[in-house]
Amino acid sequence: MLKRLLVPASVVVAAVLMTSSSAFAFDCFVVKRSDQGSAAVGAHSQRWFTIDLALIMADDPANGGFGFCPAQVDAAIAALKAAGLPTVIASRNDKILLEGTGADRNGLTADGKGIDHLEESPIIGQIIEIATTAAAGVSCT
Repeated sequence: MLKRLLVPASVVVAAVLMTSSSAFAFDCFVVKRSDQGSAAVGAHSQRWFTIDLALIMADDPANGGFGFCPAQVDAAIAALKAAGLPTVIASRNDKILLEGTGADRNGLTADGKGIDHLEESPIIGQIIEIATTAAAGVSCT
């Protein structure tokens, strides 16, 4: 079952990035921002796009989602929260934060601290691993 879940899970980065053309172009996020903070900034600012991981997990794999049943989504979200990882991410949609700066050149946009770029962040790999492992232990009967 875990193998069946890992295949669609491997596309989570693409799903996160491609949920919106603006999110695809600008892929930075604040690593330690709370889920509530990410949801709020996405709802109240035209410069941020909110990505709700529960929706991606439940979405059909044909659309880039995981295809988890509701019980698997609940287990995955609970596991992510227990691990202190975000379940809602807000990505900037008007520019790439820290692009071309010393932080970017020195790998600080891929260190799981501060501001990361989605395609480089170790957080995304951790999210995939924890979510798929938690979902694999849940039956969808």
